[in-house]
Amino acid sequence: MCFLAATVVAIPEKCHIPDEDWEELVDQFLAKIPNEYTFPGPNEATKHNEVLAGFTVGDMSLSGLSYLKRYGTVRVYCKNGKPHVDISMGSQAPVKMSIPWKYCGGKSGLLGTQANHVKICIGFDVEEVGGKVALKPVRVSPKWIESMDIKVDGAGDVVNTVAHLMGKLMPAFVKDFWIENLPWRMHKMLEQITK
Repeated sequence: MCFLAATVVAIPEKCHIPDEDWEELVDQFLAKIPNEYTFPGPNEATKHNEVLAGFTVGDMSLSGLSYLKRYGTVRVYCKNGKPHVDISMGSQAPVKMSIPWKYCGGKSGLLGTQANHVKICIGFDVEEVGGKVALKPVRVSPKWIESMDIKVDGAGDVVNTVAHLMGKLMPAFVKDFWIENLPWRMHKMLEQITK
């Protein structure tokens, strides 16, 4: 009987990593993030979309972004033969997603949700353009989202209380909303501020 053994050794991926002050470069990029960003709808000519008969909504906003602060080290490494940067950010105050609403009966207000504790990871590809190093956001991943709430302003105390209770009774629904919406909306916003 003959035995054959093989050992697989991982060879670290190599690439050229520019000699930069990565913390300074990342901080300069993050300084461009606005406190509030409104996502234009599919048709910018019409600011409101009818979602139910007589009930329209406007463009969604993400606010409290200035409360997201970088923490930990800036990680620079090779990925797919190119330099890549990862950072972590955590909220120091609530981050909110909201959308204006209007009912044909004359009522209007704001439907919103907030998360008091948010931690995300942002991944950047490193590009050299005209001899300068630039960060291109490629990924936003939620690491931790907790203490969420729902509010409906403008519909009266009863509706707002019901919305608040629904958020407490069905926290998984609210958390799923955040997990599904925050990464791609943050990524879209980061792409827009780099243009």
